[in-house]
Amino acid sequence: MLVPGLLQTEDYARAVNLPYPGRSADDVAALVAARMERQAILDRKNPPWLWVVLDEQVLHRNIGGAEVMHAQLTRLAECASRPRITIQVIPANRTHPGLAGAFVVAENSQPPAVVYLDGAEGQTVENAETAEKMTVLFDSLRTEALPGDASRTLIEEEAKRWQERITS
Repeated sequence: MLVPGLLQTEDYARAVNLPYPGRSADDVAALVAARMERQAILDRKNPPWLWVVLDEQVLHRNIGGAEVMHAQLTRLAECASRPRITIQVIPANRTHPGLAGAFVVAENSQPPAVVYLDGAEGQTVENAETAEKMTVLFDSLRTEALPGDASRTLIEEEAKRWQERITS
C-alpha cells in the first residue's frame, strides 16, 4: 500500500506518519528521523540485498501531494538502478495475495529468517514455519510482478506524470 520505509523520502515519510490519531509533531519528527537514519544501511560499502515488490497503486496513491510523489518516485527509480536493489511492480489489474498486507522477510546467515508483518501495530516473528510461508508468498508475488527494467520504466513514467501535475 506504501513505499517501504527504507526507500521513502523524508517528505513522504512525514506525510505517511501525520494522519495517526494522537501523534504529535514531535512524535512524527522522531519517527521520520529514525527512518532516515535506518536508510544509511543502503549507502554503506557492502549494502544488503533488497528486493521489493510493490502494487502499482503505490505509484498512483497521492501521499503528500504532487511534489512529494514526484520526488518519491524519482527516488524509487534511482534506487532501482542500484546493483543490490531490485524493485518490481505488480500491475494494478492483477489480484494478488500481497493485498492482504505488507510484510518483510529478512534473511541472514543463520536461519530462520525474521519476518516483519506490517500494519497499524507491526509484529516481528522469528519462526521457521512462518518464515517459509512468507518466503513462498513473496516468491509468488514476484511471479505476478513486471521484470525489474519494466518496473523501473513504469516508475519513471509515473514520476513524469506527477511532475506534470506540479507544472500544470
